[in-house]
Amino acid sequence: MKMRGWLFWILFFFILTLPFYGLTSEKWVQMGTIPLNGRVNFKAVELNGKIYLLGGLSAEKGITNLVDVYDPRSNAWISVNPMKEKKTNFAASVYQEKIYVIGGYREDGRFFMNTVEIYDPERNTWSKGKPLPSRRGWMESAVSNDKIYVIGGRTVDFHNTNAVEIYDPIQDEWSLGPTLKESLYNFGIASFKDKIFIFGGVDESGKILDTLYILNTRINSWTKGAHLPTPRENCQAVLVGEKIYIIGGYNDDVGNLASVDVYDIQNETWDSVTPMNTPRWGFGAATFDGTIFVFGGGQDFGERSAFVKTYEKLLVEEIKPPKIDVFSPLSIEIVAPLPGTVVSSSKIILVADLKGNIERVYLNGKRVLKQDIRWLANEIYQLRVEIPLNKGKNLISIEVYDSEENSVRQDIEIIRK
Repeated sequence: MKMRGWLFWILFFFILTLPFYGLTSEKWVQMGTIPLNGRVNFKAVELNGKIYLLGGLSAEKGITNLVDVYDPRSNAWISVNPMKEKKTNFAASVYQEKIYVIGGYREDGRFFMNTVEIYDPERNTWSKGKPLPSRRGWMESAVSNDKIYVIGGRTVDFHNTNAVEIYDPIQDEWSLGPTLKESLYNFGIASFKDKIFIFGGVDESGKILDTLYILNTRINSWTKGAHLPTPRENCQAVLVGEKIYIIGGYNDDVGNLASVDVYDIQNETWDSVTPMNTPRWGFGAATFDGTIFVFGGGQDFGERSAFVKTYEKLLVEEIKPPKIDVFSPLSIEIVAPLPGTVVSSSKIILVADLKGNIERVYLNGKRVLKQDIRWLANEIYQLRVEIPLNKGKNLISIEVYDSEENSVRQDIEIIRK
């Protein structure tokens, strides 16, 4: 009897721990309605815990330059300064805390664009970069090895291109890259380490493809990968961990797609997960904290009434069992200024010592840049930032998270005369 009892508890514990491995959401969750009553052929990018919806063709405004920002933590929306020009079917990438919007299409007689607009969320301003060497739209971009790669698309004569142009955001200079194996547009794109992945798209004959092309940016060479389970165009590809999720889009056999194919980068294999609630093409997608968010899109080519107004999410990051490793507990010690300090200046230098297995740091809800955090010793760091002050009381909040999502918070009040 005793032996049976032990076997029962061992089996019970084993079954109990199974769900911790590979546990994800079983379905997509509808979250609400996006601004502008729907939009297509825009871009969604994540920066510092916020998701930016940029431009595109909207149900209310037509082709727009408006920028709406979604906060996944609060499920709230705000608007920020619009782009300088209205556009659709452009490329967008994030590099060093800024958003780069490249090329695109407009309906003012000039059609294809070669502009580079750069958004600084700190200042809520747009500036211009050196123009793209060629005018094009329906292309995509990805960041690898501190460069932005602009790949494929359509040119001024509405023909496909296989051109690859590389932007150096530090030098504000362009160079040519290795041409794509085929002239494609409307494909999905994602990058991981020194590789860029191109999924599906449309070739020069109008055929919707199931191809995977991989660019090694270290040696500037293209190779072919395992074919997609589903041919698709006007889809989105997003990276979570070491897997790329190919979402939605369109093909001739099914029409509008809700399906999601998953590419395992390390094993070079394909799988699938739960389809979206709403089939959609020309939508925006981004990830935050292991969750995929999809926004807007269309359900019928050429029909303004068929704009998808909703956005939905799916948790895909694996929930892993607790690690046996014991990390130092998180702590925050504000070195300067002291609580209740009264100053007359409009700015102050905040210095805080941070201890523990630190994954990320937030100051007043905004993620702190790596250059503002200095390593002192094993699991000991120092945060040193300049903070603007308003007149009267200023509440400053520091939040620190470790890799297990444990957190600690410290507040300080500073008074400006």
